[in-house]
Amino acid sequence: MPIQLPVGPLDQFLLFGDSITEKSNDQEHGFAFASALQNAYMLKLDVINRGFGGYNTNNALEILPAILPAPSQARVRFLTIFFGANDSNLGPPLVDTQYVSIPDFTQNLRDLISHPLIAAHNPPPKIILIAPPPIEETFIAREDVRNGYTEVMRYNRNTALYAEAVTKVGKETGTPVVDLWSVFMAKAGWVGGYHEDGVSMPGSIAAGFSDVLKSFLDDGLHLTPAGYKIMFEEVLKVIRENWPDQTPEALKSLRDLHGLKFWYEVE
Repeated sequence: MPIQLPVGPLDQFLLFGDSITEKSNDQEHGFAFASALQNAYMLKLDVINRGFGGYNTNNALEILPAILPAPSQARVRFLTIFFGANDSNLGPPLVDTQYVSIPDFTQNLRDLISHPLIAAHNPPPKIILIAPPPIEETFIAREDVRNGYTEVMRYNRNTALYAEAVTKVGKETGTPVVDLWSVFMAKAGWVGGYHEDGVSMPGSIAAGFSDVLKSFLDDGLHLTPAGYKIMFEEVLKVIRENWPDQTPEALKSLRDLHGLKFWYEVE
């Protein structure tokens, strides 16, 4: 008797974000977050990358209906929401299209979490908010000069406020948060929280070039393989702490659930 195969696709682990998410499948230089997550959940969940370079939370709300499957198409088990790097961009050349004020950014996150299209899924997706990583201003300044700009308008102290906003929304809504800003900054020796209070934080021009942050930030903004490795570990940590029955080790694979044979067992 032929094996009865499962009906429909696997549940999805949907990664929603900007270029940091978009680039997280790229293994050209080494470890890649999305690829590692796909490997961890192989035959258990379908990991879907929906990262869009340059997008902020305004754009996220606009495009959500196009990237989120209807419940009749697929079930979304996990949803990461990872924005803030562009929302916090204060200046040229994209100030008119990227910058989103902190009050608007905060409300946009709330609106994404409570969006009717997400709520239509039953059970609802397990949402993980990811706060933007720090900025390494000295390195970004070098790149901006090469590109013809005369001033830097991405500041680590400003990105910190967006990371803080993500954590506040997480606490307010009961949504788990991966605070990449704080994790990276702790590794750079910073213990001062989200505000400088008279002490220059690592990543700022005033504090000087940070070799530690540069090891995590490819161009001062996007992640290196080492940065993506930390992101991967932190996402799995949040899953273990909040949904221990949903870790890669805890979930059964299609082979386990449906008695699918290995190639060498097929006659």
